[in-house]
Amino acid sequence: MGSFGYLAGELPVSFLMQRVPLAKFFAVMTLLWGSIMLFHAACGNFGGLIAVRFLLGAVEVCAAPIVIYILGSWYSKEEQTSRIAIWYCASGLGHIFGGFFAYCIYQAPHHFRWQALFLFEGALTIVVGIWMWFFLAASPTDAQWLNDDEKRIALERCRENKTGTEVWKFNKSQLLEALCDPRLYLVFLFLFSTGLPNGGLSVFGPAIISAFGFTPEQSTLMSMAPGAATITGSLLALVVAQYTNRTLAGIFSLALSCVGVTMMFTIPAEQAAARYGGYILTLQCTSAWSNAKFRHADLGESSVPISVLFVINFMTAGVGGSTKKVAFGVAYQLGYTAGNMVGPQTYRETDAPDYYVSTGPSNNLGSWPRC
Repeated sequence: MGSFGYLAGELPVSFLMQRVPLAKFFAVMTLLWGSIMLFHAACGNFGGLIAVRFLLGAVEVCAAPIVIYILGSWYSKEEQTSRIAIWYCASGLGHIFGGFFAYCIYQAPHHFRWQALFLFEGALTIVVGIWMWFFLAASPTDAQWLNDDEKRIALERCRENKTGTEVWKFNKSQLLEALCDPRLYLVFLFLFSTGLPNGGLSVFGPAIISAFGFTPEQSTLMSMAPGAATITGSLLALVVAQYTNRTLAGIFSLALSCVGVTMMFTIPAEQAAARYGGYILTLQCTSAWSNAKFRHADLGESSVPISVLFVINFMTAGVGGSTKKVAFGVAYQLGYTAGNMVGPQTYRETDAPDYYVSTGPSNNLGSWPRC
């Protein structure tokens, strides 16, 4: 349902990004996101939970486009790859600590576990939103903590980017230019193709891990592993990019995911730890899944593969004009959302319990984890 919220929020967010102060808008949306997380704890039925998940997706849709714009406004092209990698690593750290706190909350009385998780995450997000309101600047000219000379230096550093540092107003010619740019559609197709497997693996993540034979408590603690994988994979991809180029680094990270898929299919079922390693390698994610025993919290989370890091780098360094950047951000989000919506539908009931799509007798590749 969060993906439907993403779709519903695309147009309003794109409209507002061009017409209100970007940093303040981001801060308000972060505060709303935290508040909606708190509302999860008050849900007593499936309908209420679906409603807040829809709202959560509609609010969250602004995050990636705004971050893409801000990074492009503050850093030179040479710096942007490493800064985006740091952004990814920060997400991984968040999930490491999130997994640890989820494990701690799991020790609480059973009836309060899932509410406590949402209350903790929502309150922490609200604190971050308040900090953003006072200190986040969308560009050097908005930074109240810089004097005029420092603002001039910051702007001069990014002059060679030729991608702009200000959001003024909607520009029709830039929109038409974006719609005629084949790269816009390549971004959409790339995000759709990577979101397609992610949608299935993320939604069915808790079931897949449980099928490996781990207990719910172990599975909760294991939610730290994707965060560690994100940090390691991002830094490794950054090193590859520095010694080769961004395209080869993106291909490298996708190749690692293919290795993970092969591990899941070929390693015997009794070797649960190795198959779990293949799952982590496949997911290459920035989002931890919810604990299957947190009742209403068992929702599944969408994730973004590390290869997308270089797509974001392209949009920050290779797209000029505020309206054109917003258009590319919309293509990014639509592809991401569509892929994650379609992905879970590839798990057909007729293919249960192993979810092989096969017309013949079972093959000898092993068995897909029972979902």
